[in-house]
Amino acid sequence: MSLTIKSDGLFVNSLISFINKLFEAEIVFCVDSVSFPFSTEGRFLKKDSLNFFIAGAIATIKQLSYNSPILISFIPTALVLIIYFTWKRKWTYFGFKRELTRTNWIPYLPLLVILIVLCLQGFSSQPLKTIVFYVGFAILVGFVEESIYRGIMIKILLPLGILPAILTSSILFSVTHMLNLLSGQSMGQTGLQLVYSLLIGIVLAQLFIRTGNIYPLILFHGLHNLIQFLGSGGSSAILDTTVIIILVVTAISLALSMRKKLETKFELISE
Repeated sequence: MSLTIKSDGLFVNSLISFINKLFEAEIVFCVDSVSFPFSTEGRFLKKDSLNFFIAGAIATIKQLSYNSPILISFIPTALVLIIYFTWKRKWTYFGFKRELTRTNWIPYLPLLVILIVLCLQGFSSQPLKTIVFYVGFAILVGFVEESIYRGIMIKILLPLGILPAILTSSILFSVTHMLNLLSGQSMGQTGLQLVYSLLIGIVLAQLFIRTGNIYPLILFHGLHNLIQFLGSGGSSAILDTTVIIILVVTAISLALSMRKKLETKFELISE
């Protein structure tokens, strides 16, 4: 989803001012709340989801430049996440683990294939400073979104069961793309994005539950966004279909694998 937004008009300026104040309250709230032992992840998630929605709405409706959504949402959120993970010493708990061997990389191979397929759509010529900016932006978005949708959200929802955790986090991840309708994007294109982001969300959630490691997901998310940012803007039905097929096959494969492991574990407990 490419955004080329101009921030003009009293209405948008008022909204941006409101969001800035909202994020000031968010940072104060999260820094203060980490000293309390009860459900800080759930509170953070509720407030942060609202921030993402409003910031995304402003960015989508007015088509702001990438600078605006970063200032509105991702930088303050990233700071809050870093403060929270550090203060509560929960980096490892939320999947920031360095334990990654060659064997552990095998489940991530479909993600590598997807990135290669996306690269086949070609790239546009960009000045060096734009490329550097997009690299930083891609890393920032990858860290924030994976920390929230896969790290925090999955950990909160897992007590309800694996399926509810995967579906809920993936649906919420996908629903944000509905905002594209407000910027004039066609229903068909938005629907395709919803399906695509839903499938990506499901696969990434499955991988996080299976491996417990969030680093590869952040890397994939960042590279995926970077390829889109630097892409030529063209779209191929064949390549899009190929990516969706890869995601569907991977999701089914991971689901069967996880089900088999759960059945084996249950049999061992029964014995």
